[in-house]
Amino acid sequence: VNYNQAHLLIQLQELSTTEDREQLLQQIATVDFELINFLYNKKCKNEVQINTVEEVPKQQDKIEPFPNNQIQKIKNLTPTQRQEYRTHGLNLIKNNKVGVLLLAGGQGSRLGFEHPKGMYNISLPSNKTLFQIFAERIRRVAELAGNPSKLLPWYIMTSSVNHEETKQYFWDNNYFGFNDEYIKFFPQASLPAIDLNGKVILETASSLFMAPNGNGDMYEALLRNGIIDDMNNKGVEYIYVVGIDNILGKLADPTCLGYCAKNDFQIVSKWVPKISPTESVGIHVLRNGQPSIIEYSEISKEQATEVNSEGELVFTHSNILNLVLRRDFIQAAADAFKGDPEGSYHVAKKKITYYDRESKTQVKPTQSNGIKFELFMFDAYPLAKSMGLFEVIRAEEFAPIKNAPGSKEDSPDTARELVAQLHYSWLKNAGVSIAGIPSSEANSLCEVSPLVSYEGEGLEKVASRNKGVELQLPIHIDE
Repeated sequence: VNYNQAHLLIQLQELSTTEDREQLLQQIATVDFELINFLYNKKCKNEVQINTVEEVPKQQDKIEPFPNNQIQKIKNLTPTQRQEYRTHGLNLIKNNKVGVLLLAGGQGSRLGFEHPKGMYNISLPSNKTLFQIFAERIRRVAELAGNPSKLLPWYIMTSSVNHEETKQYFWDNNYFGFNDEYIKFFPQASLPAIDLNGKVILETASSLFMAPNGNGDMYEALLRNGIIDDMNNKGVEYIYVVGIDNILGKLADPTCLGYCAKNDFQIVSKWVPKISPTESVGIHVLRNGQPSIIEYSEISKEQATEVNSEGELVFTHSNILNLVLRRDFIQAAADAFKGDPEGSYHVAKKKITYYDRESKTQVKPTQSNGIKFELFMFDAYPLAKSMGLFEVIRAEEFAPIKNAPGSKEDSPDTARELVAQLHYSWLKNAGVSIAGIPSSEANSLCEVSPLVSYEGEGLEKVASRNKGVELQLPIHIDE
């Protein structure tokens, strides 16, 4: 009542079964209503009154390009440098200095798949899920490095929506070769969504609409779930972070790790050049002199189209959520977020399915009707003593899966085609003769198991045993 949420108590009284009342009451008991009330009043109350939700206006930020001396471009990376970075990274992996963090809190709802997105199968010849592909990729790079266990510590951040189902899925599949010592699951926090008047939204008659509070909760979630302590105990110094959306994400990429360590960076974030000035992607920049990521809409048209002396876009360094974080930075970020629980949240206005108490039905709105509060990972970047950017080739490392099958961009179909084309190029470069051109169609696919090759290495054996033979698509190389 003190927080303008009396409707929840009324709803409790209207529920007809003890089970439903207990379910709703348990959820209510977990909510920090003081935080929700503070965020609503501080960050969006005035904006709601004029039917918009934006953050409370700040002084005009100064947006500048990331410094050139902290950016590694592919064209400036010599073969010798690449080999030095790779060798150094492999040594870090071999000596148990590297762990992997997979951000896997999302559901596959936009794909028509009501389960953890990591359980999604994009219909490659192997029918492996994203979780299995990532697990095998980690095992392969550990093997390449000569790590005695042939494993790396693997931390998987889930959410309240999918935590139990994710753990059960790994149990059912024998953890894909990992064990309890090397794999840890931990949930990020969730907050209830609120309507434009600040009232917590009911999703069903007996449940609140709870939403993960953004990837920025990663730092504090690592702290409160004992993961930073686990890193310390295992001697892990570098954490390689990848989002579940990107099937080509190279977990524990030794070359990027080597670049980070050799240059004494606390953060290294991979980037790909923007396709066009208006591509809707986050961009690495300096905001008021500090490293940050902004949306393309946050820079002027003049800045978006500005080119340098070589004809390249100045603001071109797209974020692909693939980065290395040093453990001391993670600790500093976790401490900072814990010390300022309210100040770092951002406001997002969304269409939120809700339970209508009058009609006693669930309603899917056609307009934005609610607010989610989210933390962003990059808000901690200014805490880093040093940060670098590392360019990669889009077709080799970025195949996001965000939209429904059949969509023209960032769908299972586009990801499947990118995988097929990449693995086809690996085999051709190794001397394998293949008839046809790969595509997203089932009869034109090409797949190399992550257990066989991490980035195209070791495929000469495939060429040798198929000497004088022209392979026909579809192809699946699993040994």
